[in-house]
Amino acid sequence: MSMTKFSSIEDINSTYREKWKNYRTNSLAPEIKEYFDKWPIQYDTNIIKRDLLFVGLNPSYDDNKKPLQLSNANSLDNQDEIRKAIKDERTAQRGNENKERYSYYSLFPKICKTLQLDIEDWNHIDLFPFRHRDQNQLVSDFQLDTNISEWIKGGNTKKDIIKDCVSIFLGLVEYLKPKVIVVVNGFISKKIMENTGSYYVNGYRNPIITTQTENEDFSLYLSKNLNECHRILKIRNEYPLLLSSMLTGQRALDLGSRERLIWHIRQILVSQYD
Repeated sequence: MSMTKFSSIEDINSTYREKWKNYRTNSLAPEIKEYFDKWPIQYDTNIIKRDLLFVGLNPSYDDNKKPLQLSNANSLDNQDEIRKAIKDERTAQRGNENKERYSYYSLFPKICKTLQLDIEDWNHIDLFPFRHRDQNQLVSDFQLDTNISEWIKGGNTKKDIIKDCVSIFLGLVEYLKPKVIVVVNGFISKKIMENTGSYYVNGYRNPIITTQTENEDFSLYLSKNLNECHRILKIRNEYPLLLSSMLTGQRALDLGSRERLIWHIRQILVSQYD
């Protein structure tokens, strides 16, 4: 699988829009058609590279937020609607003078403050750009409850869409170049840990996912060292990867687990700044 390379956030946003236009012209299975009647995630174009990168499964969707529904076939090319979709995402994550950030994002600045970082020294991205509120339904509709290595194989419309999404996601990680990646979704963490391979090289399990871009590899490895962490490795860059679950809501980490997560983030950051 080829990793998509990007030079800007707008490049990423426009890639999602182009993919959406292509998907919408295909004969989609009824259970996934509705996903493409909503905007794909459109990231704040003012995003800068920051130390912490939190990763979720997909953006949620409020049925009352009609602006996130594609009003017609030309919406994805309408600059006013594009700006509105970007503004909605910026407000959800960072808030503004009239509205607080969504509660899902509320602990990220608090974690930064505990780590003595700037409270906005974080980014959040989603593995999949589909707007949907029911994670279990999304997992079922796109048949994601398989070995994670299956996500990059393609083979039919659903699998090709998932493969595209993983490629774009890895390209986005490479563009942002975080010092630490924290997965804050139990399903993604579980799928990574379920990998059945057991052959280790230099302390790391053989890669679950490997992509190639010309002469470069970009791979997801698991570590067996309890003093270490999992890593996304690239020839010239290395991204420590911590697996967790949601930090807010009914299924949130307990306080002790959250504190240990912060300790581990600090340990990684200190090792990189030394």
